[in-house]
Amino acid sequence: EIPCNKGVLDKALPWCPYSLPVLPQSPLRVLGWPSSGINAPQLFIARRFSFFAWHTEDLDLFSCNYMHFGAPKTWYAVSAEQRADFEKAAESIECGRTLLKVKLKGKGKTSETPSERSPPASNKVSVEQVTSRERQKFHRASVAYHRVHMTDPAMLAAKGIEITRYIQRPGDLVITLPGAYHGGFSHGVSVAESSNFADEAWLDTGLAAEKRMKAVG
Repeated sequence: EIPCNKGVLDKALPWCPYSLPVLPQSPLRVLGWPSSGINAPQLFIARRFSFFAWHTEDLDLFSCNYMHFGAPKTWYAVSAEQRADFEKAAESIECGRTLLKVKLKGKGKTSETPSERSPPASNKVSVEQVTSRERQKFHRASVAYHRVHMTDPAMLAAKGIEITRYIQRPGDLVITLPGAYHGGFSHGVSVAESSNFADEAWLDTGLAAEKRMKAVG
């Protein structure tokens, strides 16, 4: 990731990552400083199998990502309407993985050194404690930090989540909507540029996102 200067409106290319944040109708235009990836474009240089985990944008902003050149990139997305269902499904999958690790450790099926192995059974936390702890950790990561696990889209689909898949190629501009989870990976070396943007209708969404972040600390 390479931070760039604050966006500059190019009337000939108003849809570019450096123009969208500072359009006349954009609330982000009032920011007096460049914030990389928010109101200033950010350059992404990827290699094969580089990935970006499931996340929503900061304060549920819109985002745009323009690929300049290189290998394709696969995107997966879930609509904002399925946000709660997505978080519940992903949380269930990731908590299940943690519980499996705990069970395997309890049976001694690990490659760790003796000092790293699980404590005696009498000192172990219960399944309920592990699940509660992992759910809290997952919720904080997904809501406050917008960066969670790259949960298998097939596993999410099996739980009823509708996944949209798109292959981005050079010259393609990908737009994500407020509250929509998205993630993906690169097929090879590529260079892309992205930034956030907003319109006046986003203001209520942004306030709600700020309250949600404060609620989880």
